[in-house]
Amino acid sequence: MATGYVRKKTYNLYFTDEQFEGLAVEARSGTLDEFCEVRDLLTSDTASVKEQLANVKSAHDIIFPKLQQWNLQEEDGTPVPLTREAFDTQDKEFTEGITYAWQLAVSGVRPALKKESNSGVLSAAESIPMETLSENPES
Repeated sequence: MATGYVRKKTYNLYFTDEQFEGLAVEARSGTLDEFCEVRDLLTSDTASVKEQLANVKSAHDIIFPKLQQWNLQEEDGTPVPLTREAFDTQDKEFTEGITYAWQLAVSGVRPALKKESNSGVLSAAESIPMETLSENPES
């Protein structure tokens, strides 16, 4: 009997913010329910800061187990282990950056092109004329 298929989709997360230049994070995909739950947690209109913090922690509970590896280092070059404690001690911008990048990857959306990109401007090749041709002569 043939072996079954095991889907192990992983992503290299992309960061658009220059402060994350050089950061490499690999993460596994999530279920549709996990993706929607993270989105709902982070976009809910909660009344208090305490509720917002609880929502962020709940989103991290979903995302952190998806993280496979990172190249985060201390200023002295010491690698930061990929543990929940190390993740939770990072600043808000860092954890938000990873969360946002994971959401983009799972949703299949690539970050916008950098400003220096030509955004797919057409080449200078000559265009095909689009003028109306004369009618076909009768056969």
